[in-house]
Amino acid sequence: MTKSVERSAKVRISTEVDALYIQLADDILPGESVKNESFRVRTRNLEVIFDFSVDDHLLGIEILGGWGLLKD
Repeated sequence: MTKSVERSAKVRISTEVDALYIQLADDILPGESVKNESFRVRTRNLEVIFDFSVDDHLLGIEILGGWGLLKD
């Protein structure tokens, strides 16, 4: 049996810059996100960015260019 963990996430959408941010950490302090890893999804013209803390904990996920993928 697989162990599952349930967490709350905060989601922010900016139509102005076409970005969706999923905050996985309770609070992200200024300067806490020290490492980013990103990749492009060419078939959808998206960029996905993972924000990590200094100890490699995933803090949040940002999706750029994904506004058109969201259902109304």
